[in-house]
Amino acid sequence: MENFGSLFARYGKGNFARLWRRLHPILRRREKPPSEILWLARQWREDASVEARHFQLMSEAQGRFGSERDHHEAAVSGPFQAYAFEVYGRLFRAYGLSPHFPFWDQDVLEMSIRLPAHHKLHSGRTRAALRDAMAGALPESVRLRSDKLDFSGHLVRGLLRDESILLDIAADRGSECFTYVDHSAFASGVHDLRFQDGPSQARPANGILSAVALDMWLRSRRGPHAGALSPLEISA
Repeated sequence: MENFGSLFARYGKGNFARLWRRLHPILRRREKPPSEILWLARQWREDASVEARHFQLMSEAQGRFGSERDHHEAAVSGPFQAYAFEVYGRLFRAYGLSPHFPFWDQDVLEMSIRLPAHHKLHSGRTRAALRDAMAGALPESVRLRSDKLDFSGHLVRGLLRDESILLDIAADRGSECFTYVDHSAFASGVHDLRFQDGPSQARPANGILSAVALDMWLRSRRGPHAGALSPLEISA
C-alpha cells in the first residue's frame, strides 16, 4: 500500500487533496481502532476515552499534513522517536557502550527534510537519494535491499527464554497490570507466542513486551508511598 509520501510524489499536492476529499468519507466509515488499542483493558479504555482520542489525533494530523515535508517533520519530531532514544540510551549504557546516531545529525536531518519527495521515494524504493549516493561504495545487495533486518524473530526468542515470567503474569489475573492491559489479549498472545509459527507467533510479541514492561514497572513501585495509578492519572 502506498504511503502519504508516495501519493504526494505521484499526484502532487493539488491532485492529492482532491483525491483525499473523495476518499476520506469512505475511509471514515470503515475506520476501526488499531489492534494495539484492543490490548488495553476495556474499562480503562472507556474511562480514558482512548478510541475517541485516537481518532481525534488522526483527524488533526490529517489536517496538518499539507505536504510531504509536513509529514516528514511530524515523523521525526513525534513522541515515538523520543521513546526510542530513551530505550536505546538505557540499553547501550547497560552494556557500557556509547551510541552514535549519524542519521540524526542536525545538518543531515535538515537536508533530508528539505529534499523533494521524489528524492526520498523513487521507483518504489525509499531513501532514494542515499541509495544513489552510495552507488559504488556499498555492495548492490545492501544498497538496493528493500528494508532492514526483521527483528521480530529475535524478540520472539528473547521472550521465550523468559517463558516462565510470561506464564506467571498470565496466571495472576489480579495483577495491577491488568487494570490497564486486557488479560484475554495477553493470555492469547502468550499462547500464540508459545505454540504458533511464523507471523502468528510474532504478531503479539510487541504487545507482550509492553505488558511485561508495565507489569515490572508497577511491581517496582510497590512500597509504603506507592499508590496505584488511577485511569485518569495514567492517561493525563
